[in-house]
Amino acid sequence: MTEGYIELKVLAYKLRASFYHIYVLFHNQPSINQAAIPSFSSPNKGKAVDRSSIRSSPNPMEGGPVQLPSSIPPGLAPVSVPKPSASFLLPAMNYIPIASSCFSRASILSEAMLSGSHPLRLSVKTEYSAYVYDCLHDGDSSRKIAQQAIRDVYNAQEGMDDEMFEDAADLVAILGKFMKRGLSSSATSSTPRVASVGTPETPRANTRGTPNTGETVVPARPSPRVGERR
Repeated sequence: MTEGYIELKVLAYKLRASFYHIYVLFHNQPSINQAAIPSFSSPNKGKAVDRSSIRSSPNPMEGGPVQLPSSIPPGLAPVSVPKPSASFLLPAMNYIPIASSCFSRASILSEAMLSGSHPLRLSVKTEYSAYVYDCLHDGDSSRKIAQQAIRDVYNAQEGMDDEMFEDAADLVAILGKFMKRGLSSSATSSTPRVASVGTPETPRANTRGTPNTGETVVPARPSPRVGERR
């Protein structure tokens, strides 16, 4: 259906990758956002600990003064663990391989069918860079994707209208921020600054008030004063 429409074909693959991107973020099993258990340093590090003063923990099944019941109280049915809210669409599973394949396919199609400065191609690269950083936790690859996308913009020779130019400029600004994600302040300051997308440099405005035609302006000679003595 989209064979004759290049932009629609790239957009269809991008939307599919975006769909799985959402599932990886919020519905993936195992979850990519599992918080690590914080480790606390012991104040008595390096000192011997008197183990005789440590009381042994009771059996969790025995409890303390109150014993845990060996069976469920009468009249109460066992509680089933609720399923994720999005399970009616797709089951909870590991969607990272599918999402990575979709993003790779969308990126290859955008490079083959669209110019380097096309907003749709930049949109694919922007989300691809975000996916690699947030879901795969690969900062180096994410920054390389963003950097290469910006290089392709400046190497592109195709023209664009004003609306496409504004969209491309906004996406290049986002990609420029993605190039610095995960870097320390010292590394960020040493990173070469990415120039913004703009028109070729125009001649400086003439401060003399005359139209700037690119020619050298020769200052006019002052006229002799009226009544000046010779």
